[in-house]
Amino acid sequence: MQIPQGIISALMMLLVLLVIGPLFRTIPTACLAAIIAVAIKGMLRKARDFKPYWKTSRFDGSVWMVTCLATIFLDVVYGLAAGVAFSLLCIVFRTQFVGSE
Repeated sequence: MQIPQGIISALMMLLVLLVIGPLFRTIPTACLAAIIAVAIKGMLRKARDFKPYWKTSRFDGSVWMVTCLATIFLDVVYGLAAGVAFSLLCIVFRTQFVGSE
């Protein structure tokens, strides 16, 4: 039986956080902010994905935009919840108005 790669990655991340995490207490906040800024750079490049989503389907583009904005302005958990709720709402609209796209 093969163990999924996601589980192995999650366990390695947990091990690193438990072992190396306490060492980050002495690092100044500005250094931690720089580390986070570098790590988030790749995520911010995902903003380029909005245009293809919008061209493919306005529902998909609007779900992307609502989820992104809710995550930025609220919180990750609330952004995810808002994205899921808005996605379900879009699914309802797609089933009710079949020829709208």
